[in-house]
Amino acid sequence: FVIDVHSQVLPDSIVKKYNAAPTPGKKYNCILRYLQSFSHSDSLWNVKASEAIRYFNMHNNETEVDHITLMIAGKFRAKGDYESVLSTTFPLLSKLAENRDTTGLWQAYFLMSAGYEHFKNYKDAIAYLKKLLPIHVAKGWKAGLLRTNLYIGQLYSDALMPDSGIFYAQKAMAMAGEFRNDTALSVALVTLADNYIVKKEYELALPFLRKALRLRLATTTPSTDGGVVNYIYDSFSQLFLGTKQYDSAHYYAHL
Repeated sequence: FVIDVHSQVLPDSIVKKYNAAPTPGKKYNCILRYLQSFSHSDSLWNVKASEAIRYFNMHNNETEVDHITLMIAGKFRAKGDYESVLSTTFPLLSKLAENRDTTGLWQAYFLMSAGYEHFKNYKDAIAYLKKLLPIHVAKGWKAGLLRTNLYIGQLYSDALMPDSGIFYAQKAMAMAGEFRNDTALSVALVTLADNYIVKKEYELALPFLRKALRLRLATTTPSTDGGVVNYIYDSFSQLFLGTKQYDSAHYYAHL
């Protein structure tokens, strides 16, 4: 990504919306939505991001320059370029922390975790996800707290550290129940089951998988499921492979 020093600056309408936004998070979202309107063209998106960076540099607004740089890292993530995700995000971490830029830190920690997960460095991926937890608590972001606990539980399963995975999956289950979020509860159930499968405790995993499938089918449609039903089927297949029930493993693998 190259900054074009000859590019135009931000449109007046966007500057007005940005200045009227009452919080750093809303200011971030103002610029993000503006850039998202150009997502149909990578080259145009890059031009508009360049304009935005130039504008905020002209106004000595380093915070928003950092935020747009994180949006660029997010663009790399969408393209699957995780080396660029890490190399773009990592240099910002110390400054974001020093400035107590919660908005930027949230995005940075998430991007760092996604990058390390891609390279199967689960230890660091989990460590960055855990940095999100106090931000969620401080901001009162209950949905984000639930999702992050779920994600940590899933990564511990991938890292073959099921005892820790079970702990976070159970936390997510409790929160999903408290929030009456059956969609999230189905994901928490399969996450818990996956960790028991890693422990080879198949008899404990099976009822959680069955409940997860029933709940998911009851609360979503094929267009809203997001692939979770197939994920549950894959977990069934892994369980039956572990118990050497190969016909059942084959059946769920091909649903």
